Amino acid sequence: MSGIWNGIVSVATTAWNTIQPIVEAVWTAIQTYISTAIQTIQTVITTGMQVVQEVWNAVWTVFTTIVQTVWTYISTVISTILNVIAGIINTVTAVIKGDWSGAWESIKGIANTVWEGIKTIISTVINAISTIISTVLGAIKIPFQRFGKLSRASLQQQSMRLKRL
Repeated sequence: MSGIWNGIVSVATTAWNTIQPIVEAVWTAIQTYISTAIQTIQTVITTGMQVVQEVWNAVWTVFTTIVQTVWTYISTVISTILNVIAGIINTVTAVIKGDWSGAWESIKGIANTVWEGIKTIISTVINAISTIISTVLGAIKIPFQRFGKLSRASLQQQSMRLKRL
């Protein structure tokens, strides 16, 4: 009976020694694929979060630019109106006093106030439009740049790992 048992052990040992390298190679390949998949998923999530953050920053920049532009517009209009009213009062006062030179200076001051208000509004709007356009274009490029780099890096990394097998 011990001869039969020794024969069974011998066959089992030979079989195990034959399939052991194959099992180890398969297990190593499985570990490599799983590790690569986990790293790829982690990289995609990290990149996605970066994209979300950068797009949010762009949206916030557009929002604050719009709010600042509206505020500048409102404050410029109010300031211009108050200065024009003060200029009209000064002009009327100068005319009543017979100060024609002072009246003329007040009229020139009113015209200058209106002109400067118009220039301020126009330059503020132009700067806002420029900022918004450049911010939006930059935000549109963000996902393509990030995920483009991610794709190349991921493919290169997976290729290297597979070559090692």
